Amino acid sequence: TSQIDEKLMRQLAEPTGGFYARASTGDQLHKIFDNISRLETSQVERQRYTSFNELAGFFIVPAIALLVLESVLAGTVFRRAT
Repeated sequence: TSQIDEKLMRQLAEPTGGFYARASTGDQLHKIFDNISRLETSQVERQRYTSFNELAGFFIVPAIALLVLESVLAGTVFRRAT
């Protein structure tokens, strides 16, 4: 086992509202984690980011191309009859 100054560890944890616990068995560790679970009551907030794929180009580019084609053809034999 390692040499740990448990009194010092408790003194360090106390000012922040924490606690020191040492587990040497699995059952002790389980009890420590249960204690931590009861203490932890804060909600974690996170931001969500949504990625969008801009699809307007698939409509705008053909629309502009048709307008240009209409302008070009208006000066030819394919002009509109009015």
